[in-house]
Amino acid sequence: MAKEIETGKPAAETNEIVCWNNLPDVTDRKFWEKQRSNPLYPEIRKNAQEACSQELISPMPHYYDVFVTGNRICYQEKLFSVQDFGSLAIACCIDQEPRFLKNIEDRLRLLLDLPTWILPAHDREKLNVSGKTVDIDLNSSKLADELSTLLYLLGPVLNHDLAEKLKAELFRRLVIPVEDAIGGKSPLPFWMLTNSNWNAVCTSGVVGAVLRLPMQATRRDGILNHMLETSKKFLDGFGPDFYCSEGISYFFFGFGHYMRMVMLLKQFDGRDLFEADPRAFKIAMFPENFMISPVCFPTYADIPIDFKLNPFLMELRDILIGRRNGFSCKVPPNGNLVSIAQFDNGLNALALQLSLFSGEPPFSPESCKTAPMNVFPSAESYIVRRTADTHLSVAFKGGSNNEMHNHNDVGSYIVAVDDTAVVTDPGKETYQARTFSERRYESDLLNSFGHSVPRIGGKLQTEMKHTGDTRARLLEEKLADGSPLFVRFDIRRPYQHVEGIEKLERSFSFARRDGEGFTVTDEAVFRDPLEFEDAVITFGEVRQLSEKTFLITEKGKSLLLEVDASLPFDFHIEIIKEQTDHKRPVNRMTFAVKEKVRQVKMTFKYSISQDNAAH
Repeated sequence: MAKEIETGKPAAETNEIVCWNNLPDVTDRKFWEKQRSNPLYPEIRKNAQEACSQELISPMPHYYDVFVTGNRICYQEKLFSVQDFGSLAIACCIDQEPRFLKNIEDRLRLLLDLPTWILPAHDREKLNVSGKTVDIDLNSSKLADELSTLLYLLGPVLNHDLAEKLKAELFRRLVIPVEDAIGGKSPLPFWMLTNSNWNAVCTSGVVGAVLRLPMQATRRDGILNHMLETSKKFLDGFGPDFYCSEGISYFFFGFGHYMRMVMLLKQFDGRDLFEADPRAFKIAMFPENFMISPVCFPTYADIPIDFKLNPFLMELRDILIGRRNGFSCKVPPNGNLVSIAQFDNGLNALALQLSLFSGEPPFSPESCKTAPMNVFPSAESYIVRRTADTHLSVAFKGGSNNEMHNHNDVGSYIVAVDDTAVVTDPGKETYQARTFSERRYESDLLNSFGHSVPRIGGKLQTEMKHTGDTRARLLEEKLADGSPLFVRFDIRRPYQHVEGIEKLERSFSFARRDGEGFTVTDEAVFRDPLEFEDAVITFGEVRQLSEKTFLITEKGKSLLLEVDASLPFDFHIEIIKEQTDHKRPVNRMTFAVKEKVRQVKMTFKYSISQDNAAH
């Protein structure tokens, strides 16, 4: 499917203009008419028809919302709707209906009229919207990747002037800024230096675009080689235990784009980045190693509380590691319209699916195989899963407050009954201007107020950049089979701004035998009397059964909580009032010692209620 001028030499050894894609362009009628018999076709056509009925509105009137009101959503939703080419482009290639082509051209004209393709939240100095610079961000790189595929597939039938303008803009908005950075004409951008999802998303976008855009082979290969070196930094971000501190949804966002790049390069010239760097294979197993169950995940960091496994990406992962031969007959749902953090199942996802279609059964979460326990030593993160005849699973962490998409949550934990997290982490807030600014920890969902950790002397945990190291220190660990699990941390460091803390330890104990139970114990010693308060976070209904006993119920699953303390305490429930996508109230069960103390011990014992055991 490569378009290469015949010279008698491999294209990579010449300066001839080349481009490549994993699907042929629209003029290959034999290939495209054959796709009508593909089980994917009916849903692709249906989605394309629906896309044609949508009103196309420029997002530009909302570009400045984030600077005035902090709102990111209005602009992003309208932009994502316009740049949704997936089913439209594929249906246009198959059916060649004029209405599909017209709608695509209308979308292109609207996008080409935008002064920038980056998101306003990533243009804080307004240098891109004013035309003073051309940066590359998560959206512009992804969009350029999609549009380069669109140009390759539909270039022969697009309006000629529009196609030429699109090609010129792809070079201006993506290729030339990358070359300027590589060549030293401009500083290396943030995404080339970081080990976060930005690295993978932007690198993947650049690789996809330069493969498909017509350019000299030597020019293309120079960019590709630099991008492959850049992508190694992304793998560095997982650390020696292959843990993703960005959380599970950003794992799929970042590593999902990395996998798409890996597969595209494998299709292009046979190179296998998984084979070249064994870390990639181990990182690919993170979902099974991190999940509480296939439908329940720890919601650490900026994660939606209703996160579900992405079937398309799980199928792609399984193809890369040799578990599948190709994709199933299920069209991936469009993730474009909700959040930039969701994987974009657009044109390039469909192109991969058609190019590697096998018709095998769709991915099922139930196919995930997990161990009884996973430990990430470097991240100090533990997952302990229920067995076939038990109900209780837990996730807990030491960690630090210097993680990617960090929440101030050293010592946080999650308690699940069957597949439901009853005591939980509240996940992400609705993204707004402050979320990724110096004001981030004003949010009671992101600071430690929104996590099941202590507040001492009226003060919350702090983040590393203001106070130095905040990492918990592992003091004791017993993980032997057949005996209760026990882990104890010194968690003074995230409270180092509170004077006089001589001891602050949190221990976790989990037992399956002789009755299921999970116990969290805090022990503190202070030089001078201080206020001490502990918390439990839940979305569930809380019923107080006695002075120290509580029933917490979430989605029909219940936990018994027994609280014991060395000194009298007051209990009350607070609603955390922050803006969230899920709109559910977040309950903070607060347990505050009545007087200032020099020494205190507080224990939270969780067990299964009889209602759950009966099921």
